Amino acid sequence: MLSQPDRLLPTSHDPELRSVNRRAVAKEFEQAKARKPRAQTRKSKEEIKTRDHLPTQMNFWPDEVRGVSNAVLRSALFSICKERAMARKRLRLATVENYLIMVKGELFNQHDLDLWEMLLHIGRRQPYNKHIEFNARDLLKALGRGTGGGDYEELKEDISRLMSTVIEITFLKTKETFSGSLIHNLYRQEATQHYAISFDEELRKLYDTGYTHVDWTQRTKLKGDSLAKWLHGFYASHALPLRYKVATLKELCGSKTVRLTDFRVALRKAFDKLKEVGAITIWDIDPKNDLVTVRRKASMSQQRHLESKQASKTSVEFSSGVSGTLSGFDSHMTPSE
Repeated sequence: MLSQPDRLLPTSHDPELRSVNRRAVAKEFEQAKARKPRAQTRKSKEEIKTRDHLPTQMNFWPDEVRGVSNAVLRSALFSICKERAMARKRLRLATVENYLIMVKGELFNQHDLDLWEMLLHIGRRQPYNKHIEFNARDLLKALGRGTGGGDYEELKEDISRLMSTVIEITFLKTKETFSGSLIHNLYRQEATQHYAISFDEELRKLYDTGYTHVDWTQRTKLKGDSLAKWLHGFYASHALPLRYKVATLKELCGSKTVRLTDFRVALRKAFDKLKEVGAITIWDIDPKNDLVTVRRKASMSQQRHLESKQASKTSVEFSSGVSGTLSGFDSHMTPSE
């Protein structure tokens, strides 16, 4: 068997050349052995290996807001309907372009979003595969709900719904799909109503593609107005809101109102509430084309985003009539002038 220096020798049939090569390679080999190991490189590899095995943590956000995926806020996944329908087969929901959302099971509404936002808020500092713990009474009070016997049972139903309904969100730009439930599993002590809940690690994909800080104080002031709550989240997710037709907003929020005229009346009242709580600065519905214009103050992160995307150019396009579209549904947009 060849020694280590012999393995490094180049192939040659000249004995003298091989002798010279052998001495040179042997010397280099001995110098390499005497050389100190590169501790920093080894440490970096160990750090990388350790980091790869660490559970992924949710994105952090401050106490006064709730972090919600943009795909969730820009669709009918959490609709404004009081009555929840049942999708026995995979049902496609209305959403803006760039997403495709399917759902199977009992559908969600804004009541469910309040709960899910709160649970995510509690767990935002925890790794995805670590459970979060809370007492049902404390959670109900934080949500502004009652604490009677019926409220505890309703909470059980709400959490069960978030666990059992299966959603599929496809990000059309990356051709990736998240499929699963919004709560992975739970353990509950019936005597104390103490809960332990965990989220699937893959849920992070909903946040990696973009999420929004939703002002919780503003949302709670909207109370039971589901349309106002949906609009609040929808427009908060836009650094510079596009103009959507009334019919498009009706589709996106999952409204079951038959007459568009009635929905338009409700929309006006909801926008007034958003302005009252400080969520938007102005709103208008153009009587000629039914396009809705909304202005709001962008968050600091959204302002930085606008600056990086040449906000001045975008503003010109916006004022010229750029409108939003539905993904996979009949478009209600007006072409840019």
